[in-house]
Amino acid sequence: MGCRNKQEQGKLLRFQLDDEGRVRHVSRPAESFGGRSVYLCPDRACLRAVLKRGVLVFRHSKYAKIVVRLNELQARRLARAFRHVPVD
Repeated sequence: MGCRNKQEQGKLLRFQLDDEGRVRHVSRPAESFGGRSVYLCPDRACLRAVLKRGVLVFRHSKYAKIVVRLNELQARRLARAFRHVPVD
């Protein structure tokens, strides 16, 4: 999403769009809120790129996508998930 490089899902941060339109960080693989997911590279430069764009794009199907404009609260939640990522 940020750098658009492909990596294994286990190395990426997962965010879900729930049925009420909230973006949530999924910290454990077994944890799920239902809804669509996006995966972000744990690199802080990727976070900056996403925050600069101000949107997350969730694929709904092969032909449709859901674009979520990040409000201030969602941007803070996104940034909070990156706090737990070790700095290289």
